[in-house]
Amino acid sequence: MDARVVDDSLLDLAFALQGAGRPSLTRLQLGTALRAWLPWLGEAPGSGLHAPRLAPGGLVPRRARLLLRVPQSRLAEAQALAGARLEAGDGQLQLAEPQARALLAHPTLWSQSVVCDAPDELGLLALAEAWMQQHGLRGELVCGRRHELMGPQGTLGGHSLMLHGLSAADSLRAQSLGLGDWHWLGCGLFVPHKSAAAVGH
Repeated sequence: MDARVVDDSLLDLAFALQGAGRPSLTRLQLGTALRAWLPWLGEAPGSGLHAPRLAPGGLVPRRARLLLRVPQSRLAEAQALAGARLEAGDGQLQLAEPQARALLAHPTLWSQSVVCDAPDELGLLALAEAWMQQHGLRGELVCGRRHELMGPQGTLGGHSLMLHGLSAADSLRAQSLGLGDWHWLGCGLFVPHKSAAAVGH
């Protein structure tokens, strides 16, 4: 597949984090803080938070980036977060100027967490297969281990999920749609991945 095939109707914005401190936080705290600035995050089609990579205890690593997926029509609003201080967890996160990149077609996509009411992998696979059929997507599915995260009303159950063997058009379509709910919590958004080997993580 030609990785130069892109879709710029949605953009991924990467904000470097500034400041001496590195607070500990949860996805819920981060998502809530972001929606105080961008109330449409997770509601505007395709938008959401990429699941943050946190150190043990929820600490924000020093080289961490805050990654948002935003529609081109909301780009200016999201870029205006540069310089903002987010009250999240036990401290503040100050955002630097973001770098923007278009979505790239890739045959293998991965989501760290897709939330599903079903208690096991079979339930998630059934949900994902129905989603793919609904949108005319063709590819293979590999479900990862179950985990839990906090939502506004309590615990949510999720699984990592890999899509592979996708055409360029289907790859971009899957990334623009996302799967399931809670995109503002870092759930259900897909990113390119080199192989299907890491789906169990």
